[in-house]
Amino acid sequence: MEGFTIVLLTGWLLLLGSFIGMYFLDQATKQAAERRAASAGQTPEKNR
Repeated sequence: MEGFTIVLLTGWLLLLGSFIGMYFLDQATKQAAERRAASAGQTPEKNR
């Protein structure tokens, strides 16, 4: 029973960590795109 609990807990932590990582990665990409657009003076769509 103990081993099962540890596996379950580890699985939850990995899942939570991956979600947090994806969220922060998404925020960083959005900020980088906004910064590029601001420095170029145009929207990210037009920025090639």
